[in-house]
Amino acid sequence: GINRYGQLGLGSVRSSGSPRQVGSDNDWALVVAGANSSCATKANGTLWCWGRNQYGQLGIGSATDTLVPTQVGVSTNWRTITKARNHACGIRDDGTLWCWGDNARGQAGIGMTSNRVVIPTQVGTADTWSSVTVGSTQSCALKIDGTLWCWGFNNQGQLGDGTFQNRSVPTQVGTSTDWLSVKAGFSFSCGLRTDGARWCWGQNTHGQFGDGRADSDGVSVP
Repeated sequence: GINRYGQLGLGSVRSSGSPRQVGSDNDWALVVAGANSSCATKANGTLWCWGRNQYGQLGIGSATDTLVPTQVGVSTNWRTITKARNHACGIRDDGTLWCWGDNARGQAGIGMTSNRVVIPTQVGTADTWSSVTVGSTQSCALKIDGTLWCWGFNNQGQLGDGTFQNRSVPTQVGTSTDWLSVKAGFSFSCGLRTDGARWCWGQNTHGQFGDGRADSDGVSVP
């Protein structure tokens, strides 16, 4: 694929029309890709990122691009990670949630806004997070009790909290405790509940919800 910023991790900015091995390691566990950067975990629980880094979305302590996988901190307990265009979040084995990168709309969830967060920064103090997803400028996560929480940009109601107000900390979406999974997209989000029902909220001008209609205004609740 395209490799303008080194997002392929090959040590150059030359694009590739076929799969290329990244280094020679064979202990990778999980990989995620954003628009122009990538991150992965290894079997030993370490986190590595590479590619474009103008918002600190690599989490390596600077805003400098890197062309090869570069370790993020020294932690060895990363359970899962997720990535969007300019920010990323992850959950560690202890159930804590961490985010980094672009935070102009509060999408890092750390209680403030800033142009960049260059290292993984803990979101609150809860240690009961089970999954996390990031969209263009918003983030959502589930806790082990089945509750849904979102934060970041909310101009289209993509946080699902019944308002169009931006949030810089996780804000609970309704009171339901039966959320099974959630996925954030570009200005909208969708989730599944344990009864198999699908719910969507946010922008639907192009029929993103798949419910046979297109809304001119954002939908602010699931």
